[in-house]
Amino acid sequence: MIEVLITLLVFSIGLLGLGAMYAQSLSISHNTYLRSLASIQAADMDERIRANPWAAADAYVLDGTQCVGLGSGAASVAVPAAVQDCGTASCAASQVVNWDLSQWCSANIDLFGGLFVSAAISSTGGDYQVDLNWQERVSGSNNQRSIDSRGFSYRLTP
Repeated sequence: MIEVLITLLVFSIGLLGLGAMYAQSLSISHNTYLRSLASIQAADMDERIRANPWAAADAYVLDGTQCVGLGSGAASVAVPAAVQDCGTASCAASQVVNWDLSQWCSANIDLFGGLFVSAAISSTGGDYQVDLNWQERVSGSNNQRSIDSRGFSYRLTP
């Protein structure tokens, strides 16, 4: 009887370890998913900029306060406004810029959900840098879990 109890104890400790490992792998998998979303969204903006070569050199500059999600603790989201719907109508190059920024920012907020913090696009010397920020769960010392801000930067030359 004692051997069965010892076997049961060893088996249950192994199952607890397996459960903890599974939970950790789910967390890592989700964080990887968020990073891949950021990569896809940065490449999307790259394609939008390349598709509109008639826009001014710094036309796609977007500061971090124009594209804000709920992940930063904000009470609401901020999206650049597009006056013209360029999805169905013919637009000038500057109108396409506003449309692209509005659509891209809305897509970031939808894809990241409440974890999205902000997006910014800066321009230096004809190159653009796309920065996306979001929040994710991380494990700290003593296996303490917390929410930490993460970011992704993408540099492109149109």
